[in-house]
Amino acid sequence: MILYRSVNMVNDLKKQSIINELLAIGFDGDGAVSLYDMDYYELKRLLAVERIRRG
Repeated sequence: MILYRSVNMVNDLKKQSIINELLAIGFDGDGAVSLYDMDYYELKRLLAVERIRRG
């Protein structure tokens, strides 16, 4: 149970870090889905796409 909580906490921290990075580069979502509703892998892909777009 402790391991499960630890993994969830780490994933939440990673997710928040990506959200912060997206907000820092000026991306605040596309209006359809909140950044906070996306999972880690969706956010990771979105960040990669935005980095490529913005050069």
